[in-house]
Amino acid sequence: SDTSGPFQMCHAVLSPSSYFDTCFYDLCELDLDREILCKSLQSYADACRSLGVEIPVWRNETFCRKSTHSTRDHYS
Repeated sequence: SDTSGPFQMCHAVLSPSSYFDTCFYDLCELDLDREILCKSLQSYADACRSLGVEIPVWRNETFCRKSTHSTRDHYS
């Protein structure tokens, strides 16, 4: 829900609240598994894109690095 982060353009179109709540629950249940965090963020990014909101690159070499065998863009 960061108003200056890479998802800021989507917040007016799609509330991050339910995604945040689900992510928070999953992280608590799964001992703060970073992969779960990344999957939750990707889910929100995909939902935003499906509504026509362009999301800038949010993955990088040190945060939620995308696997090389993925069919998506490397850092989408």
